[in-house]
Amino acid sequence: MEAEREALMESAYPEVQAFCQKHGLMFEVIDLRWGVRDVTGAGQEPLFLDEIRRCQELSVGPSFVALLGSRYGPCPAPATIGEEEFEALAAQLQQEEPQALQMLTRRYLKDENATPPVYALQRPLPHGEQQSLVLALRTAAREAERKGLIGQCQRLRYHKSDTHREIEARLLGPEDEGAAVVFLRETETSLDEEGEEEGEEEDEDARQMLEELKGTVASACPGLLRVHRAPHAAAPGALRQKPQPKHLKELCDQFVAVANYQAIQALRAREGHPGGGRLLQELSHHAALAREHCRTPCWRPELVDSLCQRLRDSLPRCHPPLVVHGPPGCGKTVLLCHLRGVACQALGPEAVVVFRLLGASQDSCGRDALLASLCQQVCLALGLSPLGTGDPLLRFHHALLSASRQASQPLVLILDATESLGTAWLPAVCPPGVQLVISAQDEGGSGGAFGGDPFVVAPLSAKEAGKALAESLASAGRTLQPEQRALFWQSFSNGGQALPLSLAVAEARRWPSFASLSALAVPLTAAEAAHRLCGRLEEAHGSVLVANALSYLACTRNGLSEAEMKDVLSLDNEVLSEVYRSHPPPGKGVLRLPPLLWSHLRRDLNPELEEKWSDGFVLMGFLHRSGATPLPPLFFGVAKGSGKRVPLLPRKGKARSLSAAGHLLGKQNVPGDMLGTSREFSAAVEERYLSRPEDRVRRHLLLADFFRGTWSWGAKKPIVLPSSAKPVSVDRKVTPQPLWFSSRLPNRRKLSEQPFHLLHGGRMEELRRDVLGNMAWISCRVASSGVRILATDFALCLTHIFCPELRLVRDCLLLLLDPSVDDAEGRLEPNVVYTEMLARLESLASSYPGGLIAGLCQQCKSWLGSRPHPSLVPLDGFLDPPDGPLRKTLPGFPKGTSVLEASPDQRVLLAGSLDGSIIVWDTEDFSVRHVLLGHSAEVRCLRVFARGTCAISVAQDRTLRLWSLESGREEAVVPAVPAGDQEWCQLSVDDKHQIVYWVSGSEVEAWHLGTAAPAFRILAEPPGGWLCAAVFVPRLVVVTVSAGGCVRLWDSLSGQLLSRQQLGGLPEDAAPTCGALLRKMGRMVSGFSGGSLLMVSSEGNGLLEKLPEKICFVALSEDESLLAAGFGCRVRIFRPDPTGFHQVLNSDLLHDEEVCAAAIAADNTTVFTSSRSECVWVWRLGQEGWLRDVWGDEGPPATHLTLCGALLVSASPHAPYLRVWDPRDDPGRKPLLPCMASTKCVGLSGGGKYVCFPRSLESCELVLWDVEEDLMTGQEIIFFKIKNTTCAPAGEERETLDTSAAVRCLEVAPQRNLAFVGLASGTVLVFPLDSAQDVGCIPPAENRKPVCALALARSEEQVAVACKDLVQVLDVGRGDPVPLIDRPAFSFYTQIPGADISCVALLGGYRVLYGMTTGQLFLYHCPQGQVFALEAHGSSGVTCLQTSHREAWALSGAADSLQCLWDVDRCHWEHQMSFRKEDSFSQGVLCACFSTDDRLLFTASLDQCVTVWDVSCGALLAVQLVHARVTRIVPTPDGFMAVTKLGYLIRERFLHPPSTSSRYDPLGGIRATCRVTSRRTSGEEDEDVAGGQLAHRGDHATQARHSHLNNKLSQICRIG
Repeated sequence: MEAEREALMESAYPEVQAFCQKHGLMFEVIDLRWGVRDVTGAGQEPLFLDEIRRCQELSVGPSFVALLGSRYGPCPAPATIGEEEFEALAAQLQQEEPQALQMLTRRYLKDENATPPVYALQRPLPHGEQQSLVLALRTAAREAERKGLIGQCQRLRYHKSDTHREIEARLLGPEDEGAAVVFLRETETSLDEEGEEEGEEEDEDARQMLEELKGTVASACPGLLRVHRAPHAAAPGALRQKPQPKHLKELCDQFVAVANYQAIQALRAREGHPGGGRLLQELSHHAALAREHCRTPCWRPELVDSLCQRLRDSLPRCHPPLVVHGPPGCGKTVLLCHLRGVACQALGPEAVVVFRLLGASQDSCGRDALLASLCQQVCLALGLSPLGTGDPLLRFHHALLSASRQASQPLVLILDATESLGTAWLPAVCPPGVQLVISAQDEGGSGGAFGGDPFVVAPLSAKEAGKALAESLASAGRTLQPEQRALFWQSFSNGGQALPLSLAVAEARRWPSFASLSALAVPLTAAEAAHRLCGRLEEAHGSVLVANALSYLACTRNGLSEAEMKDVLSLDNEVLSEVYRSHPPPGKGVLRLPPLLWSHLRRDLNPELEEKWSDGFVLMGFLHRSGATPLPPLFFGVAKGSGKRVPLLPRKGKARSLSAAGHLLGKQNVPGDMLGTSREFSAAVEERYLSRPEDRVRRHLLLADFFRGTWSWGAKKPIVLPSSAKPVSVDRKVTPQPLWFSSRLPNRRKLSEQPFHLLHGGRMEELRRDVLGNMAWISCRVASSGVRILATDFALCLTHIFCPELRLVRDCLLLLLDPSVDDAEGRLEPNVVYTEMLARLESLASSYPGGLIAGLCQQCKSWLGSRPHPSLVPLDGFLDPPDGPLRKTLPGFPKGTSVLEASPDQRVLLAGSLDGSIIVWDTEDFSVRHVLLGHSAEVRCLRVFARGTCAISVAQDRTLRLWSLESGREEAVVPAVPAGDQEWCQLSVDDKHQIVYWVSGSEVEAWHLGTAAPAFRILAEPPGGWLCAAVFVPRLVVVTVSAGGCVRLWDSLSGQLLSRQQLGGLPEDAAPTCGALLRKMGRMVSGFSGGSLLMVSSEGNGLLEKLPEKICFVALSEDESLLAAGFGCRVRIFRPDPTGFHQVLNSDLLHDEEVCAAAIAADNTTVFTSSRSECVWVWRLGQEGWLRDVWGDEGPPATHLTLCGALLVSASPHAPYLRVWDPRDDPGRKPLLPCMASTKCVGLSGGGKYVCFPRSLESCELVLWDVEEDLMTGQEIIFFKIKNTTCAPAGEERETLDTSAAVRCLEVAPQRNLAFVGLASGTVLVFPLDSAQDVGCIPPAENRKPVCALALARSEEQVAVACKDLVQVLDVGRGDPVPLIDRPAFSFYTQIPGADISCVALLGGYRVLYGMTTGQLFLYHCPQGQVFALEAHGSSGVTCLQTSHREAWALSGAADSLQCLWDVDRCHWEHQMSFRKEDSFSQGVLCACFSTDDRLLFTASLDQCVTVWDVSCGALLAVQLVHARVTRIVPTPDGFMAVTKLGYLIRERFLHPPSTSSRYDPLGGIRATCRVTSRRTSGEEDEDVAGGQLAHRGDHATQARHSHLNNKLSQICRIG
């Protein structure tokens, strides 16, 4: 059958392999008879049967393929024969064949250590003796059966071939047939002739057995039988005919069809079951490992009983975790696995047990992945609602708290080997109903960190060791001879640890009774056992194979599958040369490692391996293996004379004889066996085989070639075999390694392993070119594993390579993460990755010409430009680059942050949440120090004291809690605390006298910290009114201010009233809203709802400052010399002193929306503010408070700002994250003003040469900014700030115009190059952009109201000026240089009570389209004096009006995100479009423009997105998130230009291919809802009312090109 086997190997297997890869399966062929000459002999049968069983267990497709020809196959001598049976056989040979008896007794020795005793075959057998021994056994068996000494089954044991036994085990056993197939070969010649051709002629018994086997298979499994007919001439002579003979091609086609069909059927069957989920696979994997460990007896049953008792006793109350301590090898893992099995018995059947062996799977190797998996399991098991987004650590603690509150089912978490991840993430205290059992080594003393008494796993005593030996031997049916037992006890006379003892017991179980004592040895330590095992493996399997196989396992990142291991060894010329030293390979077309050799090694190596779930497959690896040896740092330099950047090193089917079988490894779970020497064996491998750096590098290089696919797809690798004198190139038939197996299935194994091996193999240029600088790789890695994993790859390379560009790319990738999305790994669509990478890195490309960043940018442009779908292609960088101010995003609370507090030394940061939890960060690296759980409602206030070691909190659950920030434990709880009904509350602590004070807004309460006993209570006067207070600790005084200005002084220790006086000027109806304590001055500052700012001294004296509006917040500088008060849209800076509040700046810091928070830098030169416009504003105080920078954030506005050293932390109650900003200036940065103006106050000239904007919101200066030079040079175009690394200004300030009044709106006439500026005085200024000193003026209208809107006709010959309720239309005549403008041609009033004009558009023929603040929309025909009321936008105000260039269309946009496309001539809308980004804090249309050909519509909205629409049918074509609010957008010949509030200029080209796939998703992975309603030709509306259901996003493209608008379906898309 060599021809069939060779044909399958060359043709069929690669085709099935490619099919499996496309479906996420790993195809593996286990043909144990391929490539070896002699597979008969004792010991093979159990291995073959075991492989059949494993194939049946693991495979999701065909697991067994048999080829039955005309030869029955050999029958090997059995490895063991029972004592009685052997003696019966020997008796039959004693008289008839004494020589055969002599051979039998010489080859079979009695092993009295077996119970009952057996005779064991001694190998190896001399050449030719195998057949003689088998014939002698057959003769004796027949005679013994005739005499009735043995049965028929015993006799057949000596007649059945291996093939017969394997087919019986797989097809004729009690198990289900499963996915199997049998190919029966029939030839046109007689059996005699064929037998002669195929080899040695078989006897009549073998032929009879073969016919019986064929008949049995045909009758038992007719559906699995396939007939394969071969011509006589094709038997052995046609082995390598080219082209392939027809009958072999038909065989291959049949095999491919059957294998693919069975795989598809298995996959379809799995689709209907939820078992394919990642969590269930994880649970099954750990459960299988636990069952495997439980096969080992627990030698510490008393510890298991003690743990169960502790679980029962501590369940009703709060308690520390239970810690199982002990050194490596003491048996902790086995103990916890047994505890898992009895925990439900101890706590009841309703208990939920969660079990993990840390490090045994990919999801248990990292903290975040482990916690996410635990949270998911706990929520599903207890029926809890999903915890949403946020830090996995916090979600884990929340899951424990939720499990405690449900109180119906006890929860037990058992985690083994927690020292691999540390213990800082574990809760210091478990709530009632929740138990946590962990194991840890003695190093580090983790038990003391939790308190309580750890359970120490001590060494076994001599008595316990003896009991363990006896039980182990009895369970295995073995015993020891007295002298052997004595030898064993020489090593364990005093007992020992569980691991060395178990290894010694396993060694003793293999001792036969006839072995000499000199050949036996007992390993005393795990290290000695590991080296002895390596030596035994080398002796049995060859030193080359063992050394190379173990080295590859040690060098991998996550391990290797068995199929990968065989491929890698098949690429190793050293291994193949050793394997084929004595005989040539089986064929000339394929050269591989014989699978039998690996199966033998795998069986003997099994106790030292773990099988973990990683990269979608089950992989092998050493248990607790150490990582790869670090490399010295590499520096990218420039080679002399070449100009090239180079890395610089710093100096100083089971295929049987008649069959072939394969199995498909998909996402299945394999039981593991981890009873090995763990770390010691890994260390032994490192010491024996990888001690030299060149050996390790060589392994990494071959692994890199394998995962790169260098020798796949038919590529032939050269080799010099011992049988040939010159090198030959042969196909190794290794698995191809494409980047994508299919359009939706990435090659996760390649993505994970290849960069690791390129790095450690020293192939830095290839690593840089093919991985780190390859956008296809980056996009694939993000799609498969997420941004965080890819950033980890970059971080790994950065530890070995010094390359600034690499760091910038890594930081850029981290900016792609969306912390509001419930995907901790950060998976993104490819179009998002390419677009954002280009928009963030393009500004840095000029600084690294020809480098990594420039190459990535060019790849992004090429990919975006070649997309077959509508695409927006950035032409310049318009997003924050990786070296921007945003330094880190901290995962926070799912429900947002309610309070933010830093310690006095700013080394610790605390944040409280709306759900009651508190996170503690270390500000040095912003790592989570603790998660404090205890509160069940919103945390109102936090205070850190005792030099940052303690904290106190108050929440809406009416409890005050004292926390230790060193241990994370709750020290005390004070119940029945008033939560307070006022906006302002405060906590104060007197460290010296150990008293805590809580000001709730209506009373002051004090408690003693040591005892939590109440000290005193102060109520407001009158009762029920408001009260603000401050504690002046040095003066032992509490000052309170009540309604009406009543000031009272109290003793801070006893609460006794000391004095009372009345303040004047404070309104009685005012309530306190905020406050601060000036400790150095001994003053309290309070802000009130009526706009009063009060300063009260510790003597009771008060000073009052009146502000126009309610005071939202007050913020102090670090030295208390400056105070920022926020009210309305303004922040006023004061310098407080005992005489009052002194305003620092001549004007307030004015914002576009209501202010939220402020912080003052330590040097008192910079103020940070936030407003509802979702930005953080950076102000410079040294130059009259000008705006220095704007930091954008796509999330909700920051309501909390706190400084931690030089860094600023922002948080919001609506965001599940916190931001960390670095405000330090770039030394080369030029101070330019960013723009805070609204969309109406920014003008952009045609082509983007000029940008006009007011210097500030109320400024009377208009800035004309020239950006044309940067557009020509291709540098990053950035307005109002510098982001390029050359520190050169982006453009320059061309003119500054004095407008004499605040700018309210602005329009630019691009054809005539004019700017029209509407002022608050009602005046409109007109000036040429090229000669701004020449200014024209349109006087105010008769109502003298501020100009609220301007509009120019497309001809630029008329202008419309709107002032609240009045519209004027004026003709703009030609003039040089200023146009001639006469009196208004037409004027009209809107006459709508309670509504003002919000925006206006001007059409030809003096037609005015205007929208109102209440949502109405009108078209006024000036010459006729007629007004046409268009359908209103509802109650949402109209925010945008725009007309097409040919004036056939008009767009209206509203504050509710609704857009209407109007047919101007018919005065009715044709399409209503709505786009809403689901996770956006703000909604509404900002601005829009039509393309130059009027076929497209570009819209910018408050959710920081730009959308592209098809005007003809209203379909959404593309969406792009620009991470900023766009203030003006204008068309270009191939796209658009836009200005953002952050100071960037967006230039994008829109590509619109003629046809688009029906699967195209215009939303591009953005979580949004799109809705389009179109009007039928008859005037009826065609509207889809899906009520928020999800529609397939691929329907967009089809609808966009629908030729019949009256039949067009609406679009409803929601991305979940």
